[in-house]
Amino acid sequence: MKRLCAAMMLAALVLTTVPAAADTPEKTASGATFTLPTDWSVQTHGAVTVVTAPEGDTHIAIVDVGSAADAAQAVAQAWKLYEPSMHRALQITTPGAPRAGWDEIQNFAYQTSPNEHMAVEATAMRAGHAWTVALIEGSDATLDKRSAAVGLLSASLTAAGYQRETFTGRAANRLTPERVAELLSFVRSGMKQLNVPGVGLALIEHGKIVYEGGLGVRELGKPQPVDKNTLFMIATNTKGLTRLMMSRVVDQGKLQWNELVTKA
Repeated sequence: MKRLCAAMMLAALVLTTVPAAADTPEKTASGATFTLPTDWSVQTHGAVTVVTAPEGDTHIAIVDVGSAADAAQAVAQAWKLYEPSMHRALQITTPGAPRAGWDEIQNFAYQTSPNEHMAVEATAMRAGHAWTVALIEGSDATLDKRSAAVGLLSASLTAAGYQRETFTGRAANRLTPERVAELLSFVRSGMKQLNVPGVGLALIEHGKIVYEGGLGVRELGKPQPVDKNTLFMIATNTKGLTRLMMSRVVDQGKLQWNELVTKA
């Protein structure tokens, strides 16, 4: 009965909203900001901001929890505010990389039965001592269909007062020998952390190659080094390169997008 009442209350809230005509900046009660995707609806009820997909069967609740002992407690408090009857078993918890003003991020996934065809998840984000939790309940079909919109909302969710870094109007530093050495040192550090045996790279400034070469070896346990002529498996990156080459042919007027590429 409690779950039914909560669902009816949520439905009533959704019915009073108007879908966004375009991607729209929004803000929660605590000041956390996010982008409301086109055609999605938003309704704020106290500390809970509910974003609803056009299909009406997928909801993202952004809950301003405030203080909590840890991520798990923050998520528990968020469910109490949004859907007190939530009783699903926790399936897995994974840490996320801090970003967008959040000092800590933890992801929670809950068990659902195969015949439900839905996902239930939570992401707890801490900025200082305050927690904000994003709760997701939605059908697999809509989440697949609206994955770009969900990604937009998720990526745009930033802590209150956070300002994204911008390079507008700023001149890039020249790639001096000292800076090239610093970049190479950074790559070496990443290789060590990720257990990457070898990397080939080039640095280009104003259309000119400033550095080209390689670091490490071609294969673990073997001495042959990576250099500027080392070939790597490009894997699925061929798709992007193919589209780039096709675009250039289209720009040259030799092919239209609705024509077979073999015509060119």
